[in-house]
Amino acid sequence: PIYDWGDSPEDYRGTYFVRNNRARDDYSRLIEKCKMFSLQYETFLAEAEQTLDLDQWLRAYAWTGVVCSFDNYFGSHTPHNHYFYIRPSDNKVVFLTWDNDFHFQYASWHPDPWELQQCGKMNNHVLNIEPKYDRVYWGHIHDIISTTANASYLTYWANHYGTLIGDEDFAHYLDFQVERSDWILTTQMPASVTFEITTNGGNNFSTSSSSVVIEGTGWVNVRQIRVTDHPEIPEFEWLDLETWENTIELEPGPNVLEFVAYDYQGNQLATDTIVVTKN
Repeated sequence: PIYDWGDSPEDYRGTYFVRNNRARDDYSRLIEKCKMFSLQYETFLAEAEQTLDLDQWLRAYAWTGVVCSFDNYFGSHTPHNHYFYIRPSDNKVVFLTWDNDFHFQYASWHPDPWELQQCGKMNNHVLNIEPKYDRVYWGHIHDIISTTANASYLTYWANHYGTLIGDEDFAHYLDFQVERSDWILTTQMPASVTFEITTNGGNNFSTSSSSVVIEGTGWVNVRQIRVTDHPEIPEFEWLDLETWENTIELEPGPNVLEFVAYDYQGNQLATDTIVVTKN
């Protein structure tokens, strides 16, 4: 398991093997990360935001749940089968799944093969504490199913590998994944909401302030929100699974603000516009 085993590299060698740059024998960042996993709740999350690529970890976690990959850190009750990559550009830790032999199927010994969220650390110390990460997790799940874990995409590969290997029938794997993805979309996903501005009921208004906070709603498939012709506006903050806000600086007179939502593939989903007049 990922845990604080001590301060010496010798405490970690039996579990973690250096796969590249071996001559450096550098366990320092790994030890920092493992120590962090012994922290609790908000303290853990604050450190995780600095240490991990949390978005990438959440996508790996989402993938594990979608394809029922239960023989790895995220998918089982005996955490193992994972690699870590320390990204040189920002020194953040990236999660790489390993030993992906068991997926697209159930495990007879698993306590609940249909359950999505099997990793207590991710659930209790990230998703249940910070709503913006909960929505990112569900957003990745929706994106993975929409782009990959569906009949339209997987049928070709099931037929291809079935023909290539010959003695392996991939049809039951395909049937399982299609059923599981449908179950997730119809019974597990958060309720869908419309992308729209909710400030002042979405109606135009006037103000004497030099800036204004605009709020709105959007479903978990919204990856990014931009304001047309305003690239300087910073990233939007998500207050919960469906509520976003941002502070917009105003110019004198009418400010036509068009908010545009994009999905995880960069495709435009929806737009909504409000005119805020600065008196």
